[in-house]
Amino acid sequence: MQVQPNLIETMYRHRADLEIIFGMIDEDHSGMISIEEFRQTWKLFSSHLHIDMDDECIDDLARSIDFNKDGSIDFNEFLEAFRLVQKDNQ
Repeated sequence: MQVQPNLIETMYRHRADLEIIFGMIDEDHSGMISIEEFRQTWKLFSSHLHIDMDDECIDDLARSIDFNKDGSIDFNEFLEAFRLVQKDNQ
């Protein structure tokens, strides 16, 4: 089976967008998103979208993305979370 060129192009385009988003969330530029950085970003999104999420819910979401359970989200975990969401929506 051969992969369609547009599929590869789409994946790279989204990866670039996700790299930008990751960099914005990673405020201290450590290459990792801490639980606190994740929480602050989600609070901003939640208030913008009028969704009521408490800190415990947000922290649970962050921990679910932290696949290796080291207490922070690296770029590969961030990408994997979006891949899983996209896969579920297909």
